Amino acid sequence: MDYFRFLKKQQEEKKLKKEKRLKAQEEIKLREEEEKRKQTGKNIAKIFRFAAQLIIAALLVLVMIYAIF
Repeated sequence: MDYFRFLKKQQEEKKLKKEKRLKAQEEIKLREEEEKRKQTGKNIAKIFRFAAQLIIAALLVLVMIYAIF
């Protein structure tokens, strides 16, 4: 009887370890997805910043050309 209890307890422990491992893997995947989202947001911000700088530079050049002529 004790042996069967021992086996059952061992199976439960293995099951708990497996569940913990799966839960940890899911958390890691969620963190990676979150990092990817942050990177995408940063890339979009860089693109908009570059576009704004380009527009401002073009306007300054046009103003200087207008001032000269």
